[in-house]
Amino acid sequence: MDASRKRSLGLPIALIVATVAWMSLTRFGPADDLAALGTRPQLDVLAPYAGKVTLVNLFATWCGPCIGEIPDIVKFQAAHPDIAVVGLQIADPNGEPLDTFRARLAITYPLIDANDNLEVDRAFGATDVLPMSYLLDRTGTIVQTFTGRTRLTEFESALATIAR
Repeated sequence: MDASRKRSLGLPIALIVATVAWMSLTRFGPADDLAALGTRPQLDVLAPYAGKVTLVNLFATWCGPCIGEIPDIVKFQAAHPDIAVVGLQIADPNGEPLDTFRARLAITYPLIDANDNLEVDRAFGATDVLPMSYLLDRTGTIVQTFTGRTRLTEFESALATIAR
């Protein structure tokens, strides 16, 4: 390969690498390292659950894996009435109305429309994967993150590792 051909490939490759790095820092996963989040910012939508172990589930009404894990979340809540469980609807501004969605799937925990809620985006980071769930201890520290469809046994195992 001649020198001019090598130079012509250098810029596109550099742009691709820079784009991937930027996307990994800004679009995927939490905005900060979870350990650095510690006691994450207090979210107004989660204020009623302060001081309680809380399972926060980010979902969309169009998301098949989100719908698939809901029965396990309902069972988890029923088995642990002392644990707060809350669903935050994201990436779903034109989705099924939450009252209809809740009734159709027999959801027993609160669902909150968090579409375009910058506070939620800052706390949990924008995500391209749904569902995402977070187990928070009594201080609000994220102690476990669940990516994708999570089973009841996984929620139970994580809960066993924290003091209630």
